[in-house]
Amino acid sequence: MKQFAYLDAQNFDAAAKAAVAESVHVKGAGTDLVDLLKSYIVEPDAVVNLLPIREKEQEGQISALSTLEDVATDEWVKLEFPALHTAAHEAATPQVRHVGTVGGNLAQNTRCWYYRTPGHECRKKGDEGCAAESPLAQNKYHGIFASGGCAAAHTSNLAPALIALKAQVECVHPDGNRTMDAELLYDGEAETNHGIIDYLVVTSVDWLDSLDAGVRDQFLTILAEVTETRNAESTKVNEE
Repeated sequence: MKQFAYLDAQNFDAAAKAAVAESVHVKGAGTDLVDLLKSYIVEPDAVVNLLPIREKEQEGQISALSTLEDVATDEWVKLEFPALHTAAHEAATPQVRHVGTVGGNLAQNTRCWYYRTPGHECRKKGDEGCAAESPLAQNKYHGIFASGGCAAAHTSNLAPALIALKAQVECVHPDGNRTMDAELLYDGEAETNHGIIDYLVVTSVDWLDSLDAGVRDQFLTILAEVTETRNAESTKVNEE
């Protein structure tokens, strides 16, 4: 792979400022990025590591740096948001789930083999044509319906569940932070993998405010009960 500078970000704002520069990639666990680097599909001059960032989650939020395993094993997610629990639980392999992040899952590149294998036409790599549009193409990872752009379906496990839950995503950018519906991360354009997320850093997924008042109150009640139970268990273990 190409040599590159490796930078540790101390906060999301700093990471967003660095990511604006040309040929800079942002990573969480980097499980997807490493494959792209080894295949020379991406050749950045610098990689910004988000893992040193420590920011406390608020109620109703999931940090972009939470692992898929964190989501898959969280009791209140399993109880109140079974679709999200299932999506996280069935993602990738146990090894990847223990290190792969929520933000990385939302922002990962397409798994289309024509994109990831050298020698094939791909609009995401700057070509005019798309190998997946050939009558003889292998279309296992491609969308059922024509999008007018890239033929590949997005590979995020969490995105469909979060969109169905009307989740919102908090993003940072030097020109101004923003909160948007998760659906707006994906514009379907051929030139990008995930719409405007190419130049934004996702910091958290926040669906609490989008829930109906009754569901939100019930959720917070359950969250308080689970927290109290876990605290009591921790106290008992410490006493023993």
